[in-house]
Amino acid sequence: MISDTDLDPARWGERRIIVLPTLDYLDEKTQQSLVDFVAGGGCAVVGPKLPELDSLMNPCTILKDAVESGQGKWFVVKDGDDAASVLDQACTAAEVDAVRKSDARLDVVVHADLADEERRVVFVANPTAEAIEARVELPFEAD
Repeated sequence: MISDTDLDPARWGERRIIVLPTLDYLDEKTQQSLVDFVAGGGCAVVGPKLPELDSLMNPCTILKDAVESGQGKWFVVKDGDDAASVLDQACTAAEVDAVRKSDARLDVVVHADLADEERRVVFVANPTAEAIEARVELPFEAD
């Protein structure tokens, strides 16, 4: 699940992995929610920075301290060059099967129907102006 700070952290518990972009500051409650999520067995991908301030610009290193402690499944994307590798590592750690694609430029998103665990909707997008011959391998049977 890719999230932003507007998503209620109570919904994070429905997932095994959370990807949340972080910068210099992040609300104290959100920092603590991420720490709690990972302490409860979840996996979090954050970055490119670990916040040292809360949303009011007061010192707050809850998230940074947790990541640097080395406890839990924390993964930090430092820049765009390592994003794919870090996400692969995080998916493996969270035991989430990854979608494989024939071209890194493709964007692939899989949505699960919360009412029917067998139902999936797969979106494949080509964000370039070039034609791309696509092959996508899904970690589940497709009908």
